[in-house]
This record gives sequence, C-alpha cells and structure tokens, in this order.
Amino acid sequence: MKINYRNIPVLAICFTHSTDFIGTAIRFFRGNLKDRNFPNHAFLVTEDHGQLFATEQTLGGLKENSLEEYTEPDNKIVSVYTWIGFNDPAKRETAQQYLAEIRRRHGENSEYDVNGILSFMPVFKWFYKPDPKKQWCSENVASILKIYGCDLIKDSRLTPDQLEPLLKNHPEQFAVREGFYI
Repeated sequence: MKINYRNIPVLAICFTHSTDFIGTAIRFFRGNLKDRNFPNHAFLVTEDHGQLFATEQTLGGLKENSLEEYTEPDNKIVSVYTWIGFNDPAKRETAQQYLAEIRRRHGENSEYDVNGILSFMPVFKWFYKPDPKKQWCSENVASILKIYGCDLIKDSRLTPDQLEPLLKNHPEQFAVREGFYI
C-alpha cells in the first residue's frame, strides 16, 4: 500500500487500525477484536515545507510522524474525513500553528493521557479518570475541532471509535475522503 498524498488535504482527520500490542489491547477492551476496520487511533494531517505528516498524540507527546507508518495491512488508515471549517485558509493555518506550538513546547499540554484512555475500558473505569492537562489521540483531534469552531464536539474526551461515527453521521460538516491509498 502507498499513501496517495494528492488526495489527503492538510488537517484531514485520519483513523487507523493496528494489530500491534496497544492496538489489539484497545480493540479488546473496546469490544471489537474482529473488525479489520475498527479505528483504534486517530490523528490530524499537517504540512511542513510541502510535505504531509501525521500529527499524533503518542506516549512521547504530540509528534509529527511519517504517514508511511500507515502503509501496512497491520497498521493502516481505515478512514479519512475533512471538516468544512478548515476550508478557511486562515483557520487552517492558525490550527497548524497551534499544533506546531504544542509540539515545540513538548512537555506542556503534550503528554499522552494513559489514565484517560484507560477510563474508557470497563475493567479500569473505576480506577482511572481523564487528566484535564493531558490528551490521548482522538481527544487531541476532537479538541482541535472544538477550539476551531466545530459545534458538533461538545466534549472532546472521545475514543477513536466514538469520534469516527460522529463525523460519519454528519456529512453536512464532514466529508469522507476516498482514494487515500494508491
């Protein structure tokens, strides 16, 4: 599989499915081990000097990583959406600058909220609570949408499998992108 960079716009919202240990654990606790398109990760696509990257919340903070990491059947993009609000070039540029600032600060507001994501898993929900100063992957995506005016996002604490159907079910605000692989 190869990324079709021409069909992925800046600030596209990507959902991925992986079969590594963390991806499998998330799918296990979210109750869906069999669906090969079940999203267990989310990120925004950002641009730097004409190149597109996955800006994603990782255990090491918010990072800009290569989209090439998502070209294997065991670690692939399963859906891509665009929000109409980011059709505004000024809003799109400001959002990218905000994400770059978070990456630069690295320690502040950039740490992965392990306790928060564990709170969505039935076996752990009584022991862990989301940290208001940290985020997990889809929470970062939802918070950016909320900050920049997406009125669908009332609470940004959403797992990938909660955020993806929300976008899918509102085609007046979110367009499904096709052809993200060649």
